[in-house]
Amino acid sequence: MKFFNKRFMTASVLSLMLVATMGCGTKGDAKTPAAAPAAANAPSSTIPSNVKFATNTQGSAWYVYGASIAEMMRPVLKSSTIDVLPFSGGVGNATMLKDKKADIALSFSITSKWAYEGNIAYTDKQQDLRALVGSMDQYYVGLVASKSFVDKNGVKSIKDIADKKLPVRIYTNTKGSLAEFATRQVLEAYGLTYDTVKKFGGKVELTSNDVIQTAFQNGEADLHILVMPKGHPTISEIAVHTPIAFVPMENDVVDKFKKMGYQAATLPKDSYKGQTVDVPTIGFSSMILTTIGLNEELAYNITKTIMENKEKLVNAHDALKDFDTTKAMDPASINVPLHPGAEKYFKEKGLLK
Repeated sequence: MKFFNKRFMTASVLSLMLVATMGCGTKGDAKTPAAAPAAANAPSSTIPSNVKFATNTQGSAWYVYGASIAEMMRPVLKSSTIDVLPFSGGVGNATMLKDKKADIALSFSITSKWAYEGNIAYTDKQQDLRALVGSMDQYYVGLVASKSFVDKNGVKSIKDIADKKLPVRIYTNTKGSLAEFATRQVLEAYGLTYDTVKKFGGKVELTSNDVIQTAFQNGEADLHILVMPKGHPTISEIAVHTPIAFVPMENDVVDKFKKMGYQAATLPKDSYKGQTVDVPTIGFSSMILTTIGLNEELAYNITKTIMENKEKLVNAHDALKDFDTTKAMDPASINVPLHPGAEKYFKEKGLLK
């Protein structure tokens, strides 16, 4: 597992300079989703003096992504700093943009869709959302169980927990993360809730990655439901010290999730220590999300920097090997309209007509 270089910040503020550099991209063809009219009170397009970048908690893949992207932005920003925010997550980041607590954010293709349309995890349509770069990786919904719990109870599916009313100890991340939201969705797909798990004598802990890791190592956790790329830092560490098993998701359950915008996915074998078989589940990809109010020049340069530095991103985190620059602007990879600054970049590189 590759973590970010010591040069990279740990949620500190970076002083940055603006110098645009040109590079080459891969030619392709795509159409962006239609944008809703911008609100009359859309934010000013002035470059903010402090660019706030919403990611996720320290120890998460997204925090590593954000820190490495911020480091790469040194040559392409002027008179600004960038602050990598080590909280919120897949569901909460769109709200961070809405509430103007962030200027740019890591998001998922699926949560961006929900936020733009105002459904599933959101009550209001956020139609000022705009995309910069999509298709950055491949994420999976992981059902990670202690091998001792699986072996002791003959668990081959989450359905076994429901049918046998097993007192399972579930750990996941805090509210605002897609991990926690997906945990509730997965349980519901099998006829379970947090309350029914507790009625079985089990428990549900919403906490940080380091606590989850320690809980598995101390034999206090049976199941962790999360969203993860290959090489997720926490799961990699757990797998090194504690025997774990990846619980598969049945086809009929996958079909339920497809109706919400998820895609069928397979976690390849050997993604983690001890994982000897492919694991069927559901998935989506990460993207960079912003709003129509972001300065066009800034949006252009952020897009350019990410698109033209895949090698540096991969050096920061192995999961970014799956970054497909030829699909970074595809509607299915972003699910919201492109920001005009990003659109300008993709057109210059022949990736959009």
